[in-house]
Amino acid sequence: MGQSQQKVSNRWLVVVGAVLIQLCLGAIYAWSVFTPYLTGKLQDPVTKFGSAILSMDTKFQSELDNNTISPDLRQEINSKGFSLSEKAKVNLLETRKKWQVVDEKNTLNIKLENDQLEVSTDLPETKTQIDTKFQSELDNNTISPDLKQEINSKGFSLSEKAKVNLLETGKKWQVVDEKNTLNIKLENNQLKLWTGFSKTQTQIVFAVGLAVFALVMIFAGKWQAKTGPRKVAITGGILLGAGYILAGFLGK
Repeated sequence: MGQSQQKVSNRWLVVVGAVLIQLCLGAIYAWSVFTPYLTGKLQDPVTKFGSAILSMDTKFQSELDNNTISPDLRQEINSKGFSLSEKAKVNLLETRKKWQVVDEKNTLNIKLENDQLEVSTDLPETKTQIDTKFQSELDNNTISPDLKQEINSKGFSLSEKAKVNLLETGKKWQVVDEKNTLNIKLENNQLKLWTGFSKTQTQIVFAVGLAVFALVMIFAGKWQAKTGPRKVAITGGILLGAGYILAGFLGK
């Protein structure tokens, strides 16, 4: 009876230990993935969570239309709590109405509203469109200066190393470089462009993870029957933790 109770107690300890391990791994994962972005992009004094909206002088309207940033404009923006670098540039979204100022750390949306230039840290529209004339070019896995300029005019900043991955001829493409993953899809006779992974891609990631998990459970169960749960749990925790840490350094 005493040994039976001891076994039950040991099983509960394993459950508690597993929960603690998962919490620790979650903390490691959060640190590895988010720390570079939090320390790199949120170091300015302005609180950039939510929709921080500020206004600035309308005298800069013509300058923004010409895609230029003068020292006075940079000083005006920096006085709002930002820190624009020398590499900052303007993307014209709509003449006399909408612009975007981007550098390595900031993405600022500027809009004319109620006779004021409003500066917002909101993310730009995640889905936009580009000219269908680039369809053939995308099918050939090439990026001309015109295509790069078209994409960059939507608020992105493709590098010279950007390349096209053909997913489906005439319908789906992906443009990637060191910082961007852009999906392009032909929809309603328009080339729609958006950032990040598609639903199918995220489903594939999770499907592969679950499949590997199920397969490993078979071998881990046999190993545990021979050696006991301690070695299996420790090995699994180390492998899972290492995987999370590596994933955090793989970029976007």
